[in-house]
Amino acid sequence: MLNVGIVGLGFMGRTHLKAWQELGTEARVAAVCESNPDAIAGIGVAAGNLEKDPSSATLEGVEVYNDFGEMIEQADLDAVSITLPTHMHPQFTVSALEKGLHVLCEKPMALTLESCDRMIEAASKAGRTLMVAHCIRFWPEYVWLKHAIDTRAYGEVRVADFYRLGTAPGWGDASWFSDPGKSGGVTMDLHIHDVDFVRYVFGAPRDVNVEGACFENGCPGHVRTSFNYGDGRLVSATGSWMMAESCGFRMGYRVICDSATIEFDSQEEEPLRVYNAGEDVVQPELPEGDGYTGEVRHFAELISGSNQEPVITCEDARESVSLSLSIQERT
Repeated sequence: MLNVGIVGLGFMGRTHLKAWQELGTEARVAAVCESNPDAIAGIGVAAGNLEKDPSSATLEGVEVYNDFGEMIEQADLDAVSITLPTHMHPQFTVSALEKGLHVLCEKPMALTLESCDRMIEAASKAGRTLMVAHCIRFWPEYVWLKHAIDTRAYGEVRVADFYRLGTAPGWGDASWFSDPGKSGGVTMDLHIHDVDFVRYVFGAPRDVNVEGACFENGCPGHVRTSFNYGDGRLVSATGSWMMAESCGFRMGYRVICDSATIEFDSQEEEPLRVYNAGEDVVQPELPEGDGYTGEVRHFAELISGSNQEPVITCEDARESVSLSLSIQERT
């Protein structure tokens, strides 16, 4: 059984806590580190973009620390989930790796390529696994789509449009989200989900064309990227923090292939639909669970000695940071 620690108990920390506890006998959360007593008291409170409810997560039998150094020195751990604000990822990831722990770090990996390189180097020197938690690579509807594209189940892709739309983050300590120096803003925190998935499915584009809109204070709040592959395909993605609060959050895609149109919208009662020729509409069967449980399970399998290929490497995550930084510069 793996002994795991979680660093940071905001929404994502609570989500990781629940996902690890859902693995059952494969792993146990032995310790958590959180300096804010309100965050500890908030265990069982749901918040965030998606309807992932971490309310069944519990700290029963889990040792609570308020100092990271003490936790990694005193707790008997094999791995940690780093679920802190983005600007803190490099420091805590490197420290955990140097202590000999495997690390599952929340996305984005870091805010600079230099920080990404420092994290990769630390993992290499320690001989430990560093995985960045790009949950969309594990989300059932996106796993299904990648398989359909890879196998050309509906012919070639002609158009692919991805979107992720909501209001500016208001959960947890909202100040770090509103500070681009800490969160990277809408591009690095939100849009990077689809940037990474586009790279995962279609590879690196030749170039990108970027359009953006800003809030009244001049801070970017909406970004639309077109990815140029030089082959006639139209591939694009949109990320927004500028939606009215009553709109809620939605993510999805529309992919037009030779013999079908595929649509996914997280707010729909029947989220994934395949429109074939004529009037035939199919709702593919998907496995239960979500990207959070999927990524945690995959990470656990990797550090337990599984021979499977990683779904995402730290080098992959670095390249998605690199492309997102290029998009951010043009917004």
